[in-house]
Amino acid sequence: RKTSRILRLIQFRLKEKLSKQKEVKAVCDELDRRDFLVKAAAIAVASPLTMLFPEFAQATTTNNFWTKDRVLNLARPQSKEAKSITYWRNGQWDEAAYKQVCWLLRDVVGGNVAVKMNVDLINSMFAQQEWLRMLGRSNPQMVIHSGYRTKAHNSRIEGAARNSEHLFGNAIDFHMKQSSINELLEMAHMLKIGGVGAYNTYIHLGIGSYRSWDKRR
Repeated sequence: RKTSRILRLIQFRLKEKLSKQKEVKAVCDELDRRDFLVKAAAIAVASPLTMLFPEFAQATTTNNFWTKDRVLNLARPQSKEAKSITYWRNGQWDEAAYKQVCWLLRDVVGGNVAVKMNVDLINSMFAQQEWLRMLGRSNPQMVIHSGYRTKAHNSRIEGAARNSEHLFGNAIDFHMKQSSINELLEMAHMLKIGGVGAYNTYIHLGIGSYRSWDKRR
């Protein structure tokens, strides 16, 4: 019961924080790093994820999970790009690296249009990848199927929501090397910070109200 109350409190605070963050106007100024670290530490202690992945609980308390440099290993098959980007360095956001992440998550189909991506989404991407590193996976590269989408591009996708979070830089579709779709879904569901969708070859991870769907055949 105590754990459930803590989880509800964490989820309420996450929703409260996310509802106030409509756009990233200045990365280093807008992100409240102390609040984020407190939130992350609380999740590490209270989340059922620590039961599914015991290494996570140990690493977040002994290996500076959130305070160490944060690295994303990303691939974008559509544009034939692959990069390892350290977007959080020496306890703060690296603005140039953040822009690299946003560029890699651009709409490569809709004219290479890039926007400022949600920083909580980027941290969630790091969390999923870092958990796999802690489990000893040799190269948990995150392969991006879709990041930001223009309205024109989104309208051409069969079944895409008219107000998809992709339009606002709040969602990605991806799979990860060295991981199964089911394992990625488990981790995404434990975060509970937005939409989680299951597809045959990738999952959807978004920021916003927590909901889920399964489109696998």
